[in-house]
Amino acid sequence: MPRTWKAVRIDKYDLNLEKQSIYCHVMTLAFLSDSILELFDYDFDKKSLANICAFHDLSEVIIWDVPDFTPKELAGNTYLDRSMKKEMENKANRLIMENLPNDLKIDFENTISMLEDNETDEYIDIMNFFWMLDKMEPIISVWRYINFHKSQIEIERFLDAMTDFFTNPKVLKCSINKDFDILIGFLQNKENAREYYIKWDIVFEALDDNSHELLSRVIWRNELCFI
Repeated sequence: MPRTWKAVRIDKYDLNLEKQSIYCHVMTLAFLSDSILELFDYDFDKKSLANICAFHDLSEVIIWDVPDFTPKELAGNTYLDRSMKKEMENKANRLIMENLPNDLKIDFENTISMLEDNETDEYIDIMNFFWMLDKMEPIISVWRYINFHKSQIEIERFLDAMTDFFTNPKVLKCSINKDFDILIGFLQNKENAREYYIKWDIVFEALDDNSHELLSRVIWRNELCFI
């Protein structure tokens, strides 16, 4: 199943590129989570994070991948408004939960409760961390396309097609601190992505050591998976 965000833009701009899969999104979140926990010394429960990564978009197996920051005219028949998307997600999650084996059902139910109730003090920190990762992954994967498909990409056409990922304000709004403000600002700067296409990771030298290492890991040590 493709990531709709990427797929509709690849088609519209005739980029002739493979389409990132939902599976890739899930696995990237896990890889990104592990890398940040190690490099930035955060202390979130790994099992809870693993469950959130695995279950947060599982409803899309039923309702398809619904883009969060794609205009209706571009999203086409994948478009749903926020209330309809939420209603369909809830129905799909109930159906999934009814059909899971008991050992997974408990984890799934607890995780969905966390996703729906992230204002509770018990959950707020881990959920804020996760939502930041979820919003960062699409722009990180734009850079991964540049890395793994350099020979297939006409960079100006590609950057034009992916403009929305560079301008999406939700990414910075989900940042949890100033360090990630800087990192997200770096990733959403088209000039930096253009320089990466030309000079590879020398562009990361503008960042602190931990951020440099993080991007090295998640961009060129973590391959994309396609449909």
